[in-house]
Amino acid sequence: MVLRELEIYKESTDFLDWCKTQDVNPDSNELRTYYQELAGIYNEVESKLGKIDSQISDLDFQLNAGTVQELRNTTPPSN
Repeated sequence: MVLRELEIYKESTDFLDWCKTQDVNPDSNELRTYYQELAGIYNEVESKLGKIDSQISDLDFQLNAGTVQELRNTTPPSN
C-alpha cells in the first residue's frame, strides 16, 4: 500500500493534481509539506528497491479486489 501511495505521488503533475486524486483539501499546509517531502521519500525508496511497482492496479484498488483485497484480508486491524 505504501508503494501504491508513492506511485500516486509520482503520477501526479503537481500538488493540486495530487490533492484531487487523493480527495483531500489543498488548503492544508500540513498536506503541502507532506507532498513536498514525498519527493525525497520516493527517491530514497526507489534507490533501494529499484523501479517502484506496487503490483496494485487502480481497478483492483477501487473494487477492493485482487492484491488489495488480499492485503486487507491479511492485515490485522489496528487498535
